[in-house]
Amino acid sequence: MFSSILTISRFSLIEAIRGKIIWIIAALMIMAMMLSLFVSQAALTETRESQVALMAGFLRISSILVMIFFVVSSIARDFQDKSIELLFAVSIPRYQVFIGKFFGFSLLSFLISGFYFFIFLFFSEAEAAFIWSVSFWFELSLMALLSLIFILSLENVALSLMISLGIYVLMRLMPAIQSMGEGPMQDGLFNQFINSMIDIIALFLPRLDLFSQSSWLIVNEISGIDIISFLIEFMLYVTFFILVGVFDLKRKSI
Repeated sequence: MFSSILTISRFSLIEAIRGKIIWIIAALMIMAMMLSLFVSQAALTETRESQVALMAGFLRISSILVMIFFVVSSIARDFQDKSIELLFAVSIPRYQVFIGKFFGFSLLSFLISGFYFFIFLFFSEAEAAFIWSVSFWFELSLMALLSLIFILSLENVALSLMISLGIYVLMRLMPAIQSMGEGPMQDGLFNQFINSMIDIIALFLPRLDLFSQSSWLIVNEISGIDIISFLIEFMLYVTFFILVGVFDLKRKSI
C-alpha cells in the first residue's frame, strides 16, 4: 500500500518540478523582495514591518493561486491523457491514488514553504520564520487537497478553479463575515436564520485566518495557543477532506 502511495506522490512531485513550478516560485520570491525594497524606500517609519507584511501577504496569496492552478491543471491533464484510468487498470485502489496525489502536492507545498523560510530569515527571528513556514505548508496543503477534490469531482477546469478560489476567500473571511452578523441590528428572525446558516457552513471549513499570520513575522512572538490552534485545524480538516475525497472518488464511474 505504502509503496503505491509513495510512487504516485513521487511522480506528482516530479511532474511539478518538470512543469517549471519551482521557477515560478523563484520568480515570486524575487518579485516579493523587489516590492519590499520599494516599500523600504517609500516608507518613512516602521520600514521592516512594512516589508515583512507586504512580502508575507504577497507570497501567501500568489503561492495559493499557483498551487490551485497547478493541482487543477495536473489532474485535468491526467484525465485528458487517460493516466487516471491506467492507474485504476493496474488494480491500484482509488484511495491510494487519491492519497498519493495529495502527498505529492503536500511535498511540493513543503518545498515552497521551505524556500520562504530561508527568505524570512533575513527579516525575522528564526523561530518566527520557521513556525510561519510550517503553518503556510499546512495552508498550502489544505488548498491543494480541496482543489484535488473539486477537479476529481467536477472534471471541469474552469469551475474547479472558480470554486477553489471562492472557497479560499470564504475561509479567510469567514470570521469577519460571522462578526458582521453579531451586531445589535441583526436581531430579526431572518437575520438569525442567516447567521445560523453561516455558522453551520463555518463548521465544515477550516479557519485559515489562524494560519501563516503576517503579524508573527513582525513581532517575532508566537503564543502556544496560536500554534495549537492551526495544528488542530489542520489535523481535523485534512482528515475530514481526505475522507470526503476518497468517498467521492469511490462512487465515481471512471
